[in-house]
Amino acid sequence: MRDPMLSRLIDRVLLRAEREIALISRSRPRNAVAEQQRLLEQWRRGAPELPRWSYERVPEMEVIRRQICQCVEALDGDHPVVQLYVERARELELETRLVEAVGTKRLRPLAATRFSQGSPKDAEAALRLSAGWLRLPPPEPQAMVGSDDESNPDSLITAMRRAVGELRLPVVVKLSDSLTAVAATGERVILVARGRRLRPNDVSRIVLHEVAGHALPRYRASRQPLGLFAVGSKRGNDEQEGYALYLENRAGLMDSARKIELAYRHHAALMVRDGADWVQTTRQLVARGALVEQAAAISSRVHRAHGLAREIVYLPALCRVRRAIVRERQIEDWLAHGRLSLEAIADLRRIDCRLS
Repeated sequence: MRDPMLSRLIDRVLLRAEREIALISRSRPRNAVAEQQRLLEQWRRGAPELPRWSYERVPEMEVIRRQICQCVEALDGDHPVVQLYVERARELELETRLVEAVGTKRLRPLAATRFSQGSPKDAEAALRLSAGWLRLPPPEPQAMVGSDDESNPDSLITAMRRAVGELRLPVVVKLSDSLTAVAATGERVILVARGRRLRPNDVSRIVLHEVAGHALPRYRASRQPLGLFAVGSKRGNDEQEGYALYLENRAGLMDSARKIELAYRHHAALMVRDGADWVQTTRQLVARGALVEQAAAISSRVHRAHGLAREIVYLPALCRVRRAIVRERQIEDWLAHGRLSLEAIADLRRIDCRLS
């Protein structure tokens, strides 16, 4: 794009579209906490039931979709950067359709298109990794700390705020009552779930994952001259999950409990892709050795929105990122400066794009 004004306009439109689409937050059931408790009670009675989740009203996505399509039409030419923008715009257009399908049977095939393992090589590597992790012994018990204890310097909320403050990131850290995950990073915000009990190792790991793996690359991306770093490339968000896991592992914070959890999530996501329902997924996880509470929580995570199964991207992305960084250390600098896939990074480097 040779017109700087057009380039900035497209950046603003796509960034605003991503904020309004908000696929992950719109996929969270409104009644997630209460329904999880009900599901566990039914399971313990020997009468498991499918979830009765409810969701916020589905917003009208047609206006956003039209704006995204107008961006694609304005992105004329075959320059590599233009093509990267086009691919990202089309990915966002797909996400508008996912939002409209939340809670319906239409979601699963759309989710399978949006969230994939990548190449057969990536899928095989992730399967081998997860199978090995499921053979690990469980960790020794540790003292637990609350996620939301703002008077405790060792809790997740205070440790997260401390890390953000030390880096002077323009990010608000606040508590959430609706998260299915323990923490989540968005634009200028990190959410921490209330009422979770965590091991000290978990606190350190989650802080590293959310701050160094997500919030810091977002901030650095906003300071790059090319808007694509902030807008993201196609599957750039997925690759960033692999990068965050890579950081966990390199720091020695990915202990056996975390590896087993990730392996269960991966297999649960594969079950969703194979058509399993919540009860079937939970039952298979228990058969693989998961505690009922853990199995139910993982099953609810992969089945949110009626089968989003975004967790299927994590381990393949970790395998790709680790392989790429071992091959060339400079790749990490690129991953640390924006939401770019490895393919997008290769394209940008070929045209001599530089990090500022």
